[in-house]
Amino acid sequence: MKSKLIILLILSFLSKYNFVKIMRPYPLTDQQIKFLMDSVLKLSKNNDCFRTSRCTREWFNKYNFASSRTSEKSSILAFNFFTNLTDTNQKTMDDFNNFINSFQTQTNLIIKNLKKNLKLFPSDIKRMIELGSIQVTLKDPNEFKRLNELSSQMARIFSSAQICENNNQTCLALDPDIISIMSKSRDYDRLSTIWKLWHDVSGPSYKNIFTEFVGLFNKASRESGYKDASEFWIAEYEDPNFEKNYDTWFNEIKPLYVQLHAYVRRKLKKFYGDKYPKNNKPKLIPAQILGDMHATEWSMIYDIVKPYPQAKIFNLTQQLISKGYTPIKIFKEAEEFYKSIGLFPMTDFFWNNSMFVKPNDRPVECHGGAWDFSNTFDFRISMCTEINELYYYVVYHEMGHIEYFMAYSKQPYLFKSSPFHEAIGDLIYLSVQTPSHLKKIGLIQSEKMTKEQEINYLMKRALEKIGFVGFAYIMDKWRWDVFRGKINALNYNQKWWELREKYQGVKAPVSRSEKDFDPGSKFHVAINYPYSRYFVALVTQFQFYESMCKLANHKGDLHQCDFHRSKVAGGKLREMLSLGNSRDWRFLLRTLTGKTSISTSSLLKYFKPLYDWLVKENSKDFNDKPGF
Repeated sequence: MKSKLIILLILSFLSKYNFVKIMRPYPLTDQQIKFLMDSVLKLSKNNDCFRTSRCTREWFNKYNFASSRTSEKSSILAFNFFTNLTDTNQKTMDDFNNFINSFQTQTNLIIKNLKKNLKLFPSDIKRMIELGSIQVTLKDPNEFKRLNELSSQMARIFSSAQICENNNQTCLALDPDIISIMSKSRDYDRLSTIWKLWHDVSGPSYKNIFTEFVGLFNKASRESGYKDASEFWIAEYEDPNFEKNYDTWFNEIKPLYVQLHAYVRRKLKKFYGDKYPKNNKPKLIPAQILGDMHATEWSMIYDIVKPYPQAKIFNLTQQLISKGYTPIKIFKEAEEFYKSIGLFPMTDFFWNNSMFVKPNDRPVECHGGAWDFSNTFDFRISMCTEINELYYYVVYHEMGHIEYFMAYSKQPYLFKSSPFHEAIGDLIYLSVQTPSHLKKIGLIQSEKMTKEQEINYLMKRALEKIGFVGFAYIMDKWRWDVFRGKINALNYNQKWWELREKYQGVKAPVSRSEKDFDPGSKFHVAINYPYSRYFVALVTQFQFYESMCKLANHKGDLHQCDFHRSKVAGGKLREMLSLGNSRDWRFLLRTLTGKTSISTSSLLKYFKPLYDWLVKENSKDFNDKPGF
């Protein structure tokens, strides 16, 4: 037994270096993982251990290493499942998660008990205890097994869903088929049909499973010391005023959103003419005509709403196609940008094991995902890349996650996370999409813009970013209330549409009832992924962007800044990323921005020229004032 332990301790040391990928089994076998888990639990039985910092540190060292290896294998099995949706892969994934549940339950309780005596420990151990306490599990192994089964079922049902338009034999998946129709079609009736078909086959198929899942997820949260799952989700922000701040950020951005909404509504009314509904809630925009299934990303209707049709700006999709871009070329170009500011090249494991395009021989989940295997060498992306502007952005977004994983890869397991994860790729893309950068990499010929072209450019950016505000804000407002019992299976849909109408200003294209489960048409509901992270990222990406532009000595308007090749800006970003979650978010924020509070000021500054233009433009129509 001692020899096994020595070998595993050596592997723990070697895991800091890439040598480990050829010097140990990858992943470890269940027997080897059990040995690691048992060694942690054995030390836990020493009643005197947690009375000293030295022994407590030894326990966390063992715990972090064992957890890294369990996470490593769990992630591999999850990746195998999402890139090959079979019963066998689902069962293998669920069985392993059930296998490690007892270890997670026992160590979760140990760490929560340590929280009672925080003052006994040094700062890094305190931090591990604080983060290790933000976990949930179920004491009853049968209930935990059921929770895993429900989670897998929801993901698989959603990922396998297809619609068959006009009873065609060839049916369509959401990504990329339905996404393409929703973004390109200008046929009002067809968009309504596609919208309804997708909402019919996605959400309702797992509504009952979702309801049972919520019950067990809430029970797990309560058994782990939380009032319900909403409190567990919000705990990751380590801010007692988070919900209040969340509402404040929305209300500060709302005037810009309302002006954009009014302008877009007027343009869509004109474009669709008699097809556009006239009487029923006329200030709400039909959700299916905004270029996206969930009305989250409005840039695909830029051709309809552009302020100055004669002042043409670049069409990135056309440029990508004409320049002969392939998925791999997009990924290589994204890697070059990150490297140019001093971040990391992708590893051999990334290039050899990622899923870059949709395979023809098996069902997969196409929604873009970045994968961290809790070591220093294996990081992957899974997505079904198409050659257009949307997927060009998604590549940079997902690679932002990979860069974050790589930056904190040498941190202990409990520090391998961050509330800012969703912001990093978007921050980089704000620089990538500037005309000066696109000219630099040969995608466009000129970076100069007239005032009219500049307004068009900012409109395109607003359709991408500000059009997202309403949905990003309400997704978790709805789920928090589900977890709190304020919304239940009898009124899921009613409350969902109340929120969408009130805050997003959109309405369903066809009548809805409680037979429908429209929130379930969104991927993040099916995989139980918190959406508030995207709303936080919407704000922080601009705050990070302005700071990096200052570090890069940018002169001029914020929306024109490209910090490509700025090692100074990239070095400061890398410093923040490398900390992982070893310090709270305020410290991370200060590392890059010098501020300790999240602010919308950079976002509003970026769009100020467009906001002023929208206010003036919308004031011309006295019969259609902004608001809904």
